[in-house]
Amino acid sequence: MKKIIVILLAVVLVAAGLGSLAYANSNSHVPWRGDKLIGTSPFGTDQYSADEHRTMHASFIFTNPDCVNKIKIGGISIIRGDGTVIYEGPLLWQRHEDGEIVESTIVDWSMEPHDIWSVVLMCYMPDPGDPDHEWMSLDEALAQPLAQYTVEISWGVHRKGGLPLIGKVQTIKRTVEFGEVMESAFGTQMVNMEQALKPEKEKEVTTLRLQTWFGPEDPLMVPLENFAQAVNNQSDSVRIELYPAGALVSPWWELAEAVRQGEIEMGLVYSMWLRDYSRVMDAGWLPFLYNGR
Repeated sequence: MKKIIVILLAVVLVAAGLGSLAYANSNSHVPWRGDKLIGTSPFGTDQYSADEHRTMHASFIFTNPDCVNKIKIGGISIIRGDGTVIYEGPLLWQRHEDGEIVESTIVDWSMEPHDIWSVVLMCYMPDPGDPDHEWMSLDEALAQPLAQYTVEISWGVHRKGGLPLIGKVQTIKRTVEFGEVMESAFGTQMVNMEQALKPEKEKEVTTLRLQTWFGPEDPLMVPLENFAQAVNNQSDSVRIELYPAGALVSPWWELAEAVRQGEIEMGLVYSMWLRDYSRVMDAGWLPFLYNGR
């Protein structure tokens, strides 16, 4: 099985990257701007005992489904499930000899229609312990502790209206139990999404000034203070500022006209003060209108 894997890796296009050791074991993931294709898969080895272990490796296979337009691959990010950035950078062609990655060349061209490329996780593991080798050998990579990995592939079309990049994740599971080897494979669809990276706008806060016709110590201020506090606590876009008589508009009986002129946003007034604007307001002062006090 090992020989088969090595042969396949020698002839397949491996989308890897040049981020090298500068990006290994880091938490500084830089989001790609624009469209990206995303997939996840487990990778590595879970050693149960000396005679039992489970190894999983994955390939992220993607294609340009468009019959006319090319697709430009911007770069890739590989992030372990704990948030560690394993690799982040451009794509590479890689050549292997005896399970070692011996040559990496930057891929600086676009996918032609129906091209099929792949990202093989075992080729992305930087080797911090060996200064002569930038990458782990394939066996060393597979021996890493089993963990979940996310791969993000940034892309863009050359002409508006082209079809989006599509892909799938192919995961191979190999279980060894007391000398018996069992292998299985499964696939999952990769998902496209757009990351606009637009800066969040600060919410505009509208301030409404409310002046009353009574003083700050008047008991009638209490319900108004409760009203203003409730609005301010429950709204992130409106704020009410409460003012006693004479604080903004003086004399206080000109409050209604000040609100009409836009000098102040809100005013607490007697209904009789509004009779100059609408005679309907006189209705509240008709005799015998109310029973009781």
